[in-house]
Order: sequence, then C-alpha cells, then structure tokens
Amino acid sequence: MKKTKLIYHTFLNRFFLLTIIFASISFYGQNAKIINGSEKTIKKHSIYDNTLEAPVPQGMVDENSPWLHFRIPLNKNELGHRLYYFKLSQDSTFTKDVIRSKAKRWSFFNPYSVLKKGNWYWQYGYTLDTTPADIKWSNDKYSFVITGNERVVVPPTPDEVIKRISSTKAPHVVLLKDEIGNLLPSSQPEIKEGILNNYKKLLNIRPEVKVVVDESTYPNLLKEDYENKKFRFFQLSTLKQFKGFANRIESLLKAYLLTGNEEYKRIGLEDFYKLDNEFHTVMMEYGKHPGYPDDFVLEAHIKLMTLILDAFSEDLNKEWKTKIVNLLFKYKKEGYLNFYKQLEFSEHIAYKAHLWQAGVQTLLMSAIVLSPYKEEAQLWLEYAYELWLYRNPAGSRNDGGWHGGNGYFGTNERQLLYTPWVMSKLMGYDYFNHPWYRNVAKYLSYSNPVGNPGLAFGDGNGTDGAGHYNLVEALAHIHADNYWNKWRLKTTGRIDKKWFINKVGENEAPWSLLSVWNTNKLDPDFIKVDQPKELSALFRDIGYVGMHTDLVNPSKNLLLNFRSCPFGQLNHAHPAQNAFNIAYGGEPLFWRTGHYNSIDKHKVYSFKHSRAHNTILANGFGQSTDISGYGWVPRFVTGRKISYTVGDASNAYSGIYRVQSSKKSYLEKEGISVTEANGYGNPEVTRFRRHIAMLRPNHIIVYDELEAKEPIHWTFKLNAQDNMEQIGDNKLSTSNAHARANAQLLCENTVETMVTDKFFSGSALDWRGRQGNGAKNYPNQWHGSFTTTDKLKSTRFLTIIEILPNGEEVSTKVDVIQTKNFTVAEVGDYKVKVELDPNRPSFIEIVSNDETCALVSGQNAKKVELGKNIKTAKLIGNTLFMEKSDTGKIDFFEQSDILPDVLKFGNKY
Repeated sequence: MKKTKLIYHTFLNRFFLLTIIFASISFYGQNAKIINGSEKTIKKHSIYDNTLEAPVPQGMVDENSPWLHFRIPLNKNELGHRLYYFKLSQDSTFTKDVIRSKAKRWSFFNPYSVLKKGNWYWQYGYTLDTTPADIKWSNDKYSFVITGNERVVVPPTPDEVIKRISSTKAPHVVLLKDEIGNLLPSSQPEIKEGILNNYKKLLNIRPEVKVVVDESTYPNLLKEDYENKKFRFFQLSTLKQFKGFANRIESLLKAYLLTGNEEYKRIGLEDFYKLDNEFHTVMMEYGKHPGYPDDFVLEAHIKLMTLILDAFSEDLNKEWKTKIVNLLFKYKKEGYLNFYKQLEFSEHIAYKAHLWQAGVQTLLMSAIVLSPYKEEAQLWLEYAYELWLYRNPAGSRNDGGWHGGNGYFGTNERQLLYTPWVMSKLMGYDYFNHPWYRNVAKYLSYSNPVGNPGLAFGDGNGTDGAGHYNLVEALAHIHADNYWNKWRLKTTGRIDKKWFINKVGENEAPWSLLSVWNTNKLDPDFIKVDQPKELSALFRDIGYVGMHTDLVNPSKNLLLNFRSCPFGQLNHAHPAQNAFNIAYGGEPLFWRTGHYNSIDKHKVYSFKHSRAHNTILANGFGQSTDISGYGWVPRFVTGRKISYTVGDASNAYSGIYRVQSSKKSYLEKEGISVTEANGYGNPEVTRFRRHIAMLRPNHIIVYDELEAKEPIHWTFKLNAQDNMEQIGDNKLSTSNAHARANAQLLCENTVETMVTDKFFSGSALDWRGRQGNGAKNYPNQWHGSFTTTDKLKSTRFLTIIEILPNGEEVSTKVDVIQTKNFTVAEVGDYKVKVELDPNRPSFIEIVSNDETCALVSGQNAKKVELGKNIKTAKLIGNTLFMEKSDTGKIDFFEQSDILPDVLKFGNKY
C-alpha cells in the first residue's frame, strides 16, 4: 500500500475538506485513452475536470453554436477586474470573416449564430480593466468541427433580454403583467375552489411573526453533546420557523396576484416588514458569518424581496423601496452565492449542488428585477443568463438523468421548471427545447417507475426518489408530442390536487403550472399512449441502467438499478460505482443501507461509503469520495428476455477522500477518522469490470473481473434493509412482503461469507428527530459480504441471484458444473457459462433453454450460436446478442465499448 499523506485545506471558506492522497503523483498527468481491441480503457484522473483544465471545445461538437470557454487562474485582487476577449473564424489566420466578442468579465462566450460547416478556429485574450489595451492573446489556436449534424441552438442574446425588460412593464418574474388576475384554472374548478378556500384561511388565521428559540425543545439525548450540534439544532429550528413565515407571506402576496383582493396584499406586506425585523435580529445569531444569517434563510428572504420588488414596487413607500433595492443589491453582491462568489467559479467547476438548486436561479431572477434600478445588476443579469444557458441543467449532459441520484433530484425541480418557464414567457423562445428536457420523462420512467422504489445511489432515504410531477405535467403541456412526457404523465396521473392547492403559493414549480395550463394545451389522448416497447434503458451520460420485467404492474415487477457514473462522486452522490439495487413488488430486496443525516460518524462510515452499497470493497477500502472516483458504462444491449450491461469502475479507487464539515474540530469530536482501518485507502485497483444481466423472469447474473497491482482481499458487498441470512456456503438470502431473493457467489478462490445487522459505525443516532419525538436510534440494517480468504492480485466472481415471488411456481434449480475450461450453471430457464480463472481471458455466455436468445461477451467472445444460427464477432471481445422474435426472425446485435459523449465531444457540457 502507498504511504498515506494527510492534507487539510479550505474550500470556499465554508468547508474544511479532509483529503487523503494515497495515489502516486504520476497518475494525475495521464489523460490519454488507450484502446485495446474491443475494450477501451480510460486513463484519466477524472472524466470531468473538477475545475476546467484546458480550453473547450476542441474537436467534434454536438451543438451549433457551441460555447467557447477557457480558464486563467486569478492573481490576487483580480476578481472582477479581468477582461476577456474571443475571436472565432474559419480562417486560421483570423484575417477575414472573424467573429469577435466584446470585452467580457467572464471567460466563456457564444456567438449566438449558426456556424457554417467546416473547421472553426478560435483564440482567447485577456487583460485587466486598468490596462484595457494590453490584451494578451493565447499562443495556441484551438479548433472544432461543424459537420451539419449538430443540434442547432441560437437563443436570445443577453442584450435582447435586457432590452425586453427595459421596454416592458413589471412584473417580469413571478408572472407577466397581463397574467395578473387570469391564472386561476377555470378548467379545473376543484383546484380553483381549493386555492380560494386556502387563501381565505390565511385571512382568518394570522400568527404572530416572531421566531422563537426555546431551549426546552433541545432533545434529552443530546443534552451532554457539545455546542456544535446544539448550534446546528437551533439553526435548523429557526430556519424552519422563518421559512414557514416566508412561505405564508409569499402565499398572501400571490393570492392578491390571482384574485385582486387588496386585503391579501395589505397583510402580506405588513407581515413582511415584521419578518424583515426577525431576519436582522434573531436569524443573524445563527449565521455562519458575522452580519449574515444562515445561507437558506438568506435565500428565503431574497426570494421574498425579489417577489415584492418585481410585483409590488408601486405599493412600497420610498423608504421601503430603497431599503429592499439596497438589501437585494447588497446580498447579491456580497452575500451567499452572490455575483462575485459565482464569477470565476461557477462556470469553471464540474458541479456544486447549491448553485443549481438555487444560486444561479436566484441571481438571475434578482438581477432581472434589480436591473431597472441598478446598472451593475445588468452585468449580473448577463453573467447569470449566459451561465444558465451554458451549464443548465448541470446534473447531466443530454440524457435526462441526474448524476447525484434521485434522492436530491427533486430539490432541483423548482429551477428546472421555473427558470426556463419565466425566460420562455419573457422572451418568446422555447428554453425547454433541449435534449435533457426531451429525455427526463424517459429517465424517470425507468429509474423511478410509479409504485417502485427509486434510485438509491445518493443522499436521501433510498426508496422514494424523485417524481418531478410538476415538471412532467408541464412538459406534457409544453411538448405535447413527446411520447415519454405522455407516458410518464399517464403512469403518474395528473398532479395531486390536494398537494397542489397547499403548495401553489410558496413553491415555484406548481406556481409555474398555473401559467403553463393557461397557455399550453394537453393532448387529451395522452391516456391512450401504449407502454414502452423496451423493458430496459441506458442513460450513458450519468452511467445509469434500469432493468425491469413489468413497467406497468409494480406488484409483478423485478427491478434492477445499476450505476457507473462518469461524474465520479460529487456533492450528494455516493461512492457507488458498479453498484446495483434489486427490488420486487415495489419493495427493496438487496438494497443500499444507511440513514441520511447531517455529518456524523454514521453518515461518513455507514451511509456515504461504498460498504453501504452493493459493489466491491478492495482490501476493505471504499471507492473515492471525489470526482476522480468515477465509472462508466461501456456496453448495453437489451431484448425481451435478456438485458445486459457492463460497468467499468477501474478508476473508482483513486484513494482521494473528501469529508465536509464546518470545522476540523467537529470531525475530531465526532470521532471521525479517515484512515485505512476505517475503510479509506488506495488499493491500486487496475480493473473492475462488472457484467450484469437480467434473465427474465426471475434471475440476475453478476460477473466481476477484478485486478490490482498487488495482492489484496476482494469483498463482494450485498446489503438489505430488513433481513438477511446465510443459507449455505457462499449463499445469502433476504425477503420482502412479496418475494425472497437468494444470492450464490462462485469463485475459484476460497471465500468467507459474513452477515451482520450492525452498522460499521455503531448505532445510527437520529439526532435531528426525523422519526418523531423520542426516537433515539434508527433501526439497524443488514450487511452481507463475500471476501476472499487470501490476498489476490486478480480474481473473478460469478453471483447468481434468484427472485422467488410468493405463491408462484418458479424453477429454483441452480446447478453448477465445473468443466475443464469453464464454470457452467443451470439457472432456471437459462444456461450460463463463465471463465472464473483470472489468468484466462474473461468470458460469459448466456443461452435460453428454448433457444430463443443468446448472449456472449468478455475478452474471449468470438461467436454466438442460437440453434443453427451462428454469428462471428467482427472483433474478438465484442458483445454478441441474438434473439428470436415471435415471427421467427433472428435479431442480431454486436457491440464494442462505447465512450460517454463527454469524451467524444469537445463541448463537455
């Protein structure tokens, strides 16, 4: 093992990142992709740059016109004083037909025009605003190619947006002027009546606007704990109260906009003035920096001030209008995720959750509202608008997925719907016309089908996932011809009326729906849309595969979720590359474990660690909690009986771990130690390719290829939330109310099987009271492991998982035969043949007993046979798949490794 090196450093002055580097420095400079026959091996520190390292785009692009982007690290005191320039031409000497940018404060640029076919060359320049004539142009010229096959994207320019705002009367954000009094949904009388009844209750019940800090509410189980946790407890308590008042005020003001009743406006503004006092007194005591409240408190207040200045400026006296303008300006210039904190940061980093949950949206919306009052806000508007155009939706590229998992995907619904809808109305341009928006309903249909547990590869409770009901319904209206929008809406049903009525006044997503309903018609035949033809789908940008047996009836559905993500582990994502989860009947079976809480020992050791997921521990070490701990999905084929994919997590064990906390002392007091003994280290893994197949109706096959530089222990992790037992040598079993799942692992080497219902971190303390008053600990969960007895440089695992639905006659026979060269298993209606000797080329063959489908894959795949039909591989090692249709036609598919688009196209985002 490499000697560990411990480094502490700060990040954004908000977190300490505890970073342990186990990898050698020589690893980081390797950026080449090495192609070996059918397989492609990515030799990069990370697929996405944590911070942009080289100018983009270069090479092929898939949109026209692409964004040009570079980064020059700032010197001291240069933030906000840099000027950037771009020139772009099909003439490499830049002497004719040159597109030139104006001086920009940020280093990304779009020409906002359709570029002609051919090679395009570009350069960048930069200087300081104190010496504007002294432009330093890049020595290198960069180039990309326009083929004519790119997606054409030419949105309105920032100047056009500013002109529209200045030439029209407010409001521009919460709604447009001609929408005032016209958004109550007459076509849905039940919702209309419910909204009006709720608003009447706001007039009848008027609580005192006062945030209370009650020491007696501090839980008894935490009485002996230290001040950090107590501070956090009351920080959350006061935040909840403040947001409750803010939501009520927002509802009152929006009630006026819908009804015209002056009483709502009068009470809403009066209560805002009182809440503003609480903001400047009590809430300041629970901020992270002097003179500023908690980040989420600040965002809630900014949201209210933006609403009032946008739609009620004429109702404010001069003193209050000046105060709101100045406060809003101050906080967007100096406060949480303000312009100067985003500039030279947001555009360059791969992803930051709070930026895209609220930061970019609130800066853009506030700048729209402030721009008529403050000239500097026009600069913010230009930046935020272009940043949003360039990087939205941020959680993926084009496939509709979300790299952080579905647990926190839902927190982004507001900005994913509200922002493009506000801009679409304002500018008369369809900002939803993007591949991601065309695919998101498809992604949700496979990752979180109705009645099934959702994805469990990130923060969140691991079973619900994200419905995105507002977004889906809006898209079904806006793009009514999209099949997946109609299918998703058919399966989820129209928006829940009770929820909508209760949330429309405080949540931008349902508020947006009122306007969508008013301007876009739903295809009345959406309910007649047929179910999807395919039971499995790949979303390559985020490395997710969803496999099912029944997308219509959750009580009969066998669900397999698989993840190997090019983004690595960022923010709310987990170190869960090549991990899978299995459910049946709408309930988990072999599933991720752990409970989500603010940072504590349980979260670090037993929740946000690879041991909580169904993946591989290498020498007891988890995968890296860093962008460098990435995976990807090289292959995917699917048919009626067999669905198959390959994940490559060979680079997931880079040995870099980041544990966030407000203070280093907090980690020490929690007893958190990121050491090899606790499962953190660099095992120097060189190969982890996982083949995984669903054999319908009742089996799943997992075939692992594992290699490291030095001999290590290899552990196949298998977890369950409710129960698990060992039922034989290398056999584990779990069950839910609908089925039992049995797993059997085969390996040429001796393997030790263990089961425990104890978390690695010990008991999981529910110190935030998520389970209700009086609850002390979360329930224990179950953790199984198959670990090689000896340390090995390489090994192979074959794991056969059978799912036995209650009350059904299912073939449970799994016979294993060891032949001279292969291990052969009779698995229900299939014969599975694999090579378990790690010294031989890998090989897996699956053939149905009725000879209707066959699959061959692995390094030694040469041909596939189905009865008398034989197909030879064009390239040894390709995946070969044959399936016979009901008419007797033979369908054949052949596939070698396919790289994710981020490595094929120069426009990363």
